[in-house]
Amino acid sequence: MTRERVGDARASAGVTSPNPPWWRFLSARGGKNKGESASSDPPTREIFSAAAAAGANPPAPTDDGTSSAGACAHSDGGPPFVSIGDAVAPSLEVPVTETIRLPRSMFVVLAVALVTQGVALHLMGQPTICTCGVVRIWVGDVLGPENSQQLSDWYSFSHVIHGMIFYGLARLTLPRAPIVAWFALAAGLEVAWELVENSPTMIERYRMQALAQGYSGDAVINSLSDTVMMAIGFAMARLLPVRATVAAALTFEILTAVTIRDDLTLNVIQLVHPVPAIAAWQSGLAPPR
Repeated sequence: MTRERVGDARASAGVTSPNPPWWRFLSARGGKNKGESASSDPPTREIFSAAAAAGANPPAPTDDGTSSAGACAHSDGGPPFVSIGDAVAPSLEVPVTETIRLPRSMFVVLAVALVTQGVALHLMGQPTICTCGVVRIWVGDVLGPENSQQLSDWYSFSHVIHGMIFYGLARLTLPRAPIVAWFALAAGLEVAWELVENSPTMIERYRMQALAQGYSGDAVINSLSDTVMMAIGFAMARLLPVRATVAAALTFEILTAVTIRDDLTLNVIQLVHPVPAIAAWQSGLAPPR
């Protein structure tokens, strides 16, 4: 700030002292200004303490544009000034950053969804764990018998993207609804899809694809893990900036397309309207029948 602008601010506050405020602060620390002693100025710490107090609880303005504590607006739109006696100091304000958090009720919704899904899949006859009798955290062989039977595999990334998409759709269509309602809707959609995916009709539909020739449905632990992955994607979309969320989704799609020649986009295309060119490309990864 230039001395001329400070002078304008001091003049608008009715301050007639010829001393610029910053020179006043220097003189209050022990210097002198044109023969005046430093003792005639209030201590610097008292000036800023009073300024901070005035900034935290600004008094009501008076008829001449100043407050009862001598607050006046900055001439160029900057922070207001607080005059204390014959000195002027900028008010000290600390910006407050909003913290985005996930309500605990979301975990209750997730638990209810998982229990409902697990019971339904059990009643549909799906195995609880892999028929091999071993529980693994990750299986990377998309053509192996343990794919879709363990806790996570390459298709887990697609379910993370599910959560991101569900969050975006809920935010666009239900902007005034609470986030718990958004998540309940997302969890309901994911559970419904998992039940449809493991129905006999959909299993047969999947078997027509090159990469799912021996598909027999998901184990219960794999299906439940898919719903948890959806919840993770939903939380990522909630906590991350939009660009970061989109970048993560694109990264997952490209990674799985390059690695296993399949991703969420290709899966939907081949499920709804199979494209021979895509099927031929994916057949290059699959063993001959």
